[in-house]
Amino acid sequence: MSPRPTASEVRQAAVGRGDNPEAFQLYLQGKYCSERVTQADSDRAIELFRKALAIDPAFALAWAGLARSHQMQSGFGFAPIDEGSERAREAAQRAVKIAPDLAEGHIQLGLVQEGYDWDWAAADASFRRALELAPGDANAVRAAAGLARILGRFDEAQALMHKAIALDPLSSRTHRQAAMIYLAADRIDDAAAAFQLALDLSPNFGLAHAFLAIARLLQGRGEEGLALAEAESHDVFRNLAFTMIHHSLGHPAEADAALQTLIGQFGWTAAFQIAEAFAHRGEIDKAYEWLEKAYAQRDSGVSYTAVDVLLRPLHGDPRWRPFLERLHLA
Repeated sequence: MSPRPTASEVRQAAVGRGDNPEAFQLYLQGKYCSERVTQADSDRAIELFRKALAIDPAFALAWAGLARSHQMQSGFGFAPIDEGSERAREAAQRAVKIAPDLAEGHIQLGLVQEGYDWDWAAADASFRRALELAPGDANAVRAAAGLARILGRFDEAQALMHKAIALDPLSSRTHRQAAMIYLAADRIDDAAAAFQLALDLSPNFGLAHAFLAIARLLQGRGEEGLALAEAESHDVFRNLAFTMIHHSLGHPAEADAALQTLIGQFGWTAAFQIAEAFAHRGEIDKAYEWLEKAYAQRDSGVSYTAVDVLLRPLHGDPRWRPFLERLHLA
């Protein structure tokens, strides 16, 4: 039999939860939609969180959920980067102000500090506070692991992800993040297995098909990757996988078509992925041109520059270390 929770644990579990049943139901619906990486689902999540907050403006969890949805829209090209990030920051700050002891508010504020401000110390402080408040919260553990990955602390990142998986073993998002850490650490087979597990748990999970396709390419199994890329729901990452795989398989027309789609349709929000594509092709000057555009756009992908396996063709260029120094990642 599990021990009964203490009074303090019960109080902590209630922090920021609100007391209006209708608002809470709207929050739960919004949270469900926010887990799905599509424009329509993220729009719907924002609508639901706003409805919950119209009923209960002091509902801190809904403010945190709203922050997450705006940050996701910014990061995945569903809204302008600066607009989405600032809306995420405002919502996260509201959550923290209303309920300073709510871990979710600190997590979402840390994600803005990490992905938009590139302020590693501030993000670290936010994630540490979240872990102090909720050491058994998989979201807090996952956020801390993400920052450890950015900073190249792979042993720490992997240990944290093992804990996150133990806390939330059925989360596709957790397994996808574990896979990204394995990828950065050159554990390609482990990355492929984790991406596959994410898809086994949620067959339509965003980005997992594209990154599993890229992992297959890195394993020398590019032909398998094509079918996986075809199943990817996110246009940017589907075309990134296509251009990389077709280039490696010696299909220049198909590779060029996918790259031109990236540039023509998504250059305003996916400059970092375009830089990755050019790096894979060995077009170093073009890769740096788009990396600079990503920096100017405050593309959240830039956070991962130092540990991105797809950018390794740039490492020998004299522009590499100065770029990392600007990010305080050298």
